[in-house]
Amino acid sequence: MTKFTYTKDAPLVLVGAGNMGGALMAGWLSAGLDPSGLVVVAPSLPDVTGARVVASADALSGTTAATVIIAVKPQMMDVVLPSLKAVVSDNSLIISIAAGIPIARFEAELGDVPVVRAMPNTPVAIGKGITGLAENVRCTDANKAQA
Repeated sequence: MTKFTYTKDAPLVLVGAGNMGGALMAGWLSAGLDPSGLVVVAPSLPDVTGARVVASADALSGTTAATVIIAVKPQMMDVVLPSLKAVVSDNSLIISIAAGIPIARFEAELGDVPVVRAMPNTPVAIGKGITGLAENVRCTDANKAQA
């Protein structure tokens, strides 16, 4: 399995730290993700030692994300997506676990970027789940492996 490294200058940005986002984050940290390469965007700020935690993506000026995981409820997209434009580059991988939001919406809001929709099931919270993936044409083999 390929190990991906995130840094302060090219972080993994997790948007939403609720049930699923929090479970993903806990799994990454317990698997050895260096928290200094993690940025958590959540309105109720979780305590994540070593990670940068902000209430809104608007606070990330000057940051370009390597990967953005969007783990918010679908009804939050009108607020979340515009705020992410400033941290996304053409090479940023966007991964969404928001049900019902098509890849075309991410492309329309964030540009010509690699996008993966991921549908994890509830047992992922205890490391026993599975996740279905669908990607857009911009995804490389490396993006697919990363997702």
